[in-house]
Amino acid sequence: QDVHAELARLRGEIDAIDEQVGALLAHRFARTDALGALKAQAGEAAIDPRRQRQRGQLLHEMTGRHRLPLDLVVGLFDRIKEEVVRRHRAAGCGDRAPDA
Repeated sequence: QDVHAELARLRGEIDAIDEQVGALLAHRFARTDALGALKAQAGEAAIDPRRQRQRGQLLHEMTGRHRLPLDLVVGLFDRIKEEVVRRHRAAGCGDRAPDA
């Protein structure tokens, strides 16, 4: 019985964390949508290679700080980046990237 109670407690905590992750993701997309609107207004491309290199370094550092597998974090953020780029293009950003 104690094991089942502990399983239920931990699952409840995991569900609450997942809700927080969802809220953070929505908050992040709100910010990247605002960024995309500004980039479109300025005539900038959806993808900035310099920024992508910088993000790669930041992700690498983050995985070290939090002891997470690099391939997992990069894969998650690659999928997020794909959605951000799709949204930026929908906002009017072009595909022409600035010189790297």
